Amino acid sequence: MSATANNDPTKWNLFASQNGVEIYYKYAQCDLEMGYDQEWVLLRFVNTAASTKTVKYHKIMEINGVCKTCNDPNGEYSMTVVLRANETIEGSCTVYDNAAHHIFSKMTTPNTGIEDKLTAFDLRNLTVTYNE
Repeated sequence: MSATANNDPTKWNLFASQNGVEIYYKYAQCDLEMGYDQEWVLLRFVNTAASTKTVKYHKIMEINGVCKTCNDPNGEYSMTVVLRANETIEGSCTVYDNAAHHIFSKMTTPNTGIEDKLTAFDLRNLTVTYNE
């Protein structure tokens, strides 16, 4: 399953539901504390179960039509999110946010000279497991 970068930026959209965990995404204009302002895809992980769950995935980012994270020999884009029973974890517009909770979309500060834009993303090899 993948998503293209053309949905309503203010609405949470269901990306996947697996083993009692729902994953949503939305686009957000981020006025970051440091560096240039950016648009991010924020992720929301909702554990609807009465047990702790571990979510693992490989963050796929297609930038200007080219997959930039498909070859990831060091595992930089392999993400893990642990959710306690009935917990919700939501990405936020801060440079201190966990990288597993958001995806870069584009620069929004004018005249940066950076034209990279997210054209699609995926949470590849998504698994949700029960923690004992």
